[in-house]
Amino acid sequence: MKISTIAPLLAWRYLWRTAYEQSISTMIRICFVGIFIGAFSLALVTAVMQGFENAVYEKMQGIHANIIIRSTSDPLDVKALNDIFAKSFPEVIASSPQATGNAIIRSDEENENGPRVVLLKGISPAREAAVSAIGQKLVKQAGNATSLEQAIHGNHVAIGKQLAQDLGLHVGDELELFYSDPEKMRGNKLQLKDTSTIIGGIFETGIDEFDSGMILCSLEFFGTLFGADIQQVNVKLKAGANDTLVIEELRSLLGGVSVYSWKDLYPALVSALLLEKYAMFLILVLITLVASMNILSLLFMEITNKRGDIAILKAFGARNHIISQVFIFIGLSITSIASAAGIAAAYGVSLLLERYPFIQLPDSYYVSHLPADMDWCIAISVFCVVVGLGFFATWLPTRKVRSINVAQVLRFEG
Repeated sequence: MKISTIAPLLAWRYLWRTAYEQSISTMIRICFVGIFIGAFSLALVTAVMQGFENAVYEKMQGIHANIIIRSTSDPLDVKALNDIFAKSFPEVIASSPQATGNAIIRSDEENENGPRVVLLKGISPAREAAVSAIGQKLVKQAGNATSLEQAIHGNHVAIGKQLAQDLGLHVGDELELFYSDPEKMRGNKLQLKDTSTIIGGIFETGIDEFDSGMILCSLEFFGTLFGADIQQVNVKLKAGANDTLVIEELRSLLGGVSVYSWKDLYPALVSALLLEKYAMFLILVLITLVASMNILSLLFMEITNKRGDIAILKAFGARNHIISQVFIFIGLSITSIASAAGIAAAYGVSLLLERYPFIQLPDSYYVSHLPADMDWCIAISVFCVVVGLGFFATWLPTRKVRSINVAQVLRFEG
């Protein structure tokens, strides 16, 4: 058998015989526990950050469409846009028109808050349900209504849960709405008209700006108040479609019309999520590097302890890099097993957090509990990083093999 082929066998023999060497055995346990904790922490925190990012993105995409087309001057031609989508953009699977305006509401219920200024959003309930998940956010509906289309029709509107609580409103209550007639505006004077609406549903998105200051109504009802001009079209793309590329193509095709993603509405939030994710990953990598340094100490001790064996192997013709492979295999074996165990433990904790969300988060977060999303990408990335750090810590002490003088060791230590 060639000397180069016995390196793994010799490495395993050294590992098993450490049970009889108390100091080396203790050091191996310390190395294993340190790398296990490092890999576990790195995998779990990355999974939590990934889960938090996915939960926030899912919530935002449930309210906003993938792509938003908005005009601040001329109204949008919805039919022409649909023709463009059908001919040039196979990635588009649905679109929904929308119009917005400001209004003041007042209910007949006695409350201390008084009138409130709200955003009145006119939508097509059937088409909006295909673009966003706002219909799934309804927590209360009038009568037997089970869909957004049944809750919003005629003068029936849907309001946010926080707004309903602030004004003491319930499904079926009458709501007085004041709005300005754009055709009767004279200079700085604002003339208000009023109309009566009925609360057909209450929605809860988990986003304060929507739940406390927005009312949904049908486009037909909105048209009777502000006119039938469409200011915005929401677009939903196929799963996996490149929204950035579609946005660029739409911008070049539509000219002065604003085309943007929902992420452009929350740049600070998106940047914060990315910064936290990569910053935490880097910090934990450094902590794992410190834990991997225990391998360096272990191998220095092992190489010093096996000076006699190394000298004999050199005397039989083994080259330095072959002998180094023995100790590299020892270090990588400990690192690989410990990191795999740590990742497996992190996966188990992730499943526990996903199935039993017992860690509640404050209201300032966009999710109610601590999420975790462990996938193969995270597991493989963490394993490669930890093993890479372990290899670096293993390679350094093996250079000491070159400095061992065969004749001196065999003469005085053999």
